[in-house]
Parts: sequence; structure tokens; C-alpha cells
Amino acid sequence: GKDGMDVLGKPIAAEPVVDTPYAADLTGVAADPNDPNLLLAVIAGSPRVLPNGVIVSPVVDVDAVDLHSGNVNFDGSLRVSGDIRTGMSVRVTGDVVVQGTIEAAHVEAGGDVIVKGGIIGKADSAHGGDPNEVASVRTKGSVHARYIQNAIVEAATEVVVESGIRQSDVSAGERVVVGTPTSQGSISGGRTRALQTVSVATLGAPAGSATAVQVGLNPFADQQKDELEARRRKVLDDQAKLQQLVAFFAKNPERAQGDVREKARATMYKINRDLFELDAEIARLAEQIKPSDDAVIAVGRRIHGGVTLQVGHKVLKVMEDKTGGQVRVIEDRITVT
Repeated sequence: GKDGMDVLGKPIAAEPVVDTPYAADLTGVAADPNDPNLLLAVIAGSPRVLPNGVIVSPVVDVDAVDLHSGNVNFDGSLRVSGDIRTGMSVRVTGDVVVQGTIEAAHVEAGGDVIVKGGIIGKADSAHGGDPNEVASVRTKGSVHARYIQNAIVEAATEVVVESGIRQSDVSAGERVVVGTPTSQGSISGGRTRALQTVSVATLGAPAGSATAVQVGLNPFADQQKDELEARRRKVLDDQAKLQQLVAFFAKNPERAQGDVREKARATMYKINRDLFELDAEIARLAEQIKPSDDAVIAVGRRIHGGVTLQVGHKVLKVMEDKTGGQVRVIEDRITVT
């Protein structure tokens, strides 16, 4: 404070003010080395004011993702107390945890997506439906939900569903698990794919809904292969241009001013290394495109007519209801045991 005076002109000393330091346990921030009274964020996240400072959390908490909150694009994780509403978009590098449901919204996550309710769009069928009416969830981790309906779900590892998948396109880099083999868990309509295992109690529906289940092939292989080959073509194009430049400098050394030639050689080394890594990645992906020998579709109770089963490149169309079992390739044929 500053000294003042009363109405008679007599001085009044300012009361001493305690200089309260910042709390010692503040996270995500640090004091500015040039100004101890200024806090700087050291991570990307959501700021929250405390009595003696501010913290930055790598997790954003919202009541709902709707028109009030707006779309979410965040470097971190997201926790939603309610729902992610129709038409909204969420893109985060971490996890997404939703206490309610994901409606016909678009969600992309670098971690896991956990939905305490369900993932449900408005379209009659996720496959070929209106993008604005289909729930879309893509993650580099796993997806856990109570149910999935009218949705497109892609998970790098696994998709685990408590009750059922209906009229959806679900893909997992490892496995899809719906309920338990003796429960009421079901997959009805749409397409479900996994590299290793699809496990469910009931496949299809009594009405004969067209239901496709595939295991033994990487469901993302074709897309990944196209992306890798496009990257490789670009690197080869860059390599060809650089080779022309190096050849030009070899014939005209006087044109290579300063360290231009050395920079060109360093760039060529990097391009060759990138090509080597891309070739190795393409070769690894080629192995995943080959059918997996131990892939299985595990059906605990019943397989209804109208279901198409695919293990590797072998396909079996089920015309009539039959008891469930282990669906795998034995002696080059699909068998249910």
C-alpha cells in the first residue's frame, strides 16, 4: 500500500501487507526467472486458479461437449461429466473419458476412449450412412463402451463392449470382445473386424440381419500400406531431385558456394535413411497382411443365419441358425468346433 492522509492533512501510514508466496506444490507451471511474481505454463493444458497460484493440468474437465463448450482440440486428455453431443468434434492427444454417451459426433484420441454409457449415432447403418448422423470414434489405444450402435469405431488395440454392437463398423488392431461367452452380448448387423479375435455370445439376429465378422487380417493394413507407399513415392521423388543437384555440383564445382555441397550430402544421407526405414515398415506391414494362423471367432451361444464369417482369406456364409463355437481355419477350411 501507499501512505495517505486524513481530511485534516495528517499522514496515515499504509498498513503492512504480507507478501504471500506462491504455493510450493503448483503443477504445470514455473516462476519466470526474470520476474518471481510471474508464473509461466511449462506444459500444454487447462489452467485453474488456486488461492495461492495457478496450476496447468494436462486433463480438461467439461460438463458436456455441446454448443456451449464448442469443439475440443487439445494436447492432453479430456474428461466429460455428461455427453458428447451430436455434431460436435473432439481431437485430443491423450485419453477421452465420457461418463455419459457419445452421440453422432466425431472423436479422435491418441490414447484410450472410455465411455460409461454408449456410442450411438442416428443413422440406420454406419456403413455408408450420412457422416453427420454416424458416431465416429478413432483412437490409437483401446475403446471401452457399454454398447455401440450406428457407429464407426476404429481402435489400434482392442474394442471392449459390455452389451452389444448393432449396425456398426468396428475395427480393432488386436481383438473385439463383447460381453462374455455365456452372457447376452451380441453383434448384429454391420461389420466387425480384428486381427486376432472376435469374442461374443451371439452373432447375428433372428431376423437374419446381414452381419459380417472378420479375423486374421489387419483391418487397417490396406490404408496403412497406401499411406506408406505414398510417403515412399515422395521420398523417391526428393531423392531424384537431390541426385540431379549433386551431379550438377560435381560437373560445376564453382557453383557450390559455401557449404551447399555438404548440406546436399547430409540431406541425401537423411533421405537414404528414411527410405531404409520406410522399406522396413512396408515389409513389416506385409507380414501383417498375411493371414494369422491362430485367429479365431469365439461364439459362446448361437450363430444366426445371415452371418458371414471370414478367417484370413477363407469365407463361410451361415444360411441357418447354428450353435456357437470356435470358428477357425483347419486344414485350409473354416470349421466351427
